[in-house]
Amino acid sequence: NANNNQSSSENPSRSGSNNGGNRNNDNTRPPPPAGQQTRGGEPKSFPCQICTKPFPTRTQLKSHMAIHVDNFPFPCPYSGCDLHFKRKHDLRRHVDAKHALVKKYLCSGGCGEGFGRRDQMLRHLKRGHCQIKPEGDPAR
Repeated sequence: NANNNQSSSENPSRSGSNNGGNRNNDNTRPPPPAGQQTRGGEPKSFPCQICTKPFPTRTQLKSHMAIHVDNFPFPCPYSGCDLHFKRKHDLRRHVDAKHALVKKYLCSGGCGEGFGRRDQMLRHLKRGHCQIKPEGDPAR
């Protein structure tokens, strides 16, 4: 009987309390350096060197870095629109919202106005331009 107690309490392969030193002991391990994946699957973090905002991927950090420069290399291609954008994504969002012929979001409040983005339609409804308020709105 004494041998059974000894093997169950001292054998690291059988006991969850003894993990062979500090191997995989998440409670005492310091956090990984920024940009490195941990064994436990914790998310990577790529902080901006200018404003310290963290991003989960290098690609997102690279896209973010455009906000810190005064370069606007993406002009709107529509005549009469003189806007320029720092990122191609922002140009696409602008075109979808302002110049798209087909509006993806139609006002459900009764006026039938079309919007290129959902947030524009919700803002329209919240401002009281129509009789119906969006779902979840406490003023409903």
